[in-house]
Amino acid sequence: MFGPLIPRAIDAAGNGTMALIPPIDNSTLSAAGYLALQTIPFKRNMLSTLAWATGLFIPLMGILGGCFDGRIRQLPGQDWQLIVLRVGHVLDAKYVYDNNQYAAQIIGMPVEKINNFNMSSHDIAAGKGPWTHRDRLILNVCIFSEASRPNLNSLSIK
Repeated sequence: MFGPLIPRAIDAAGNGTMALIPPIDNSTLSAAGYLALQTIPFKRNMLSTLAWATGLFIPLMGILGGCFDGRIRQLPGQDWQLIVLRVGHVLDAKYVYDNNQYAAQIIGMPVEKINNFNMSSHDIAAGKGPWTHRDRLILNVCIFSEASRPNLNSLSIK
């Protein structure tokens, strides 16, 4: 499926690759828009591009900000990324998986874990891989959830 942790795409000038719709120029944002763009602790081209949608952007960033704010979010960051990366892998959602590998690294998830989401559900349940007991419990919830979803039955659950 998705291989080991991928390096971020870099152009010749050392910048991240650009989207087809360019990220917004921060100097054109309202004060509220600029503050909303600072909600997540790292730059995401997708969010800089969404900033063009002024009516949608600020409320969306409030929701995303809650995911990163440990005072609001009930689930610890690495547990949250564990779920996002496992579901991204199972659903073959490459964009979600690739971008959240980067987020997981930033919040301190070990690369050994990031590189092992391609393990089969059987291997995870059998105790293989770098997973702690807590990780396995969370991954097992994902596995049971995958198996109980009728719309996922047509997928090859990994």
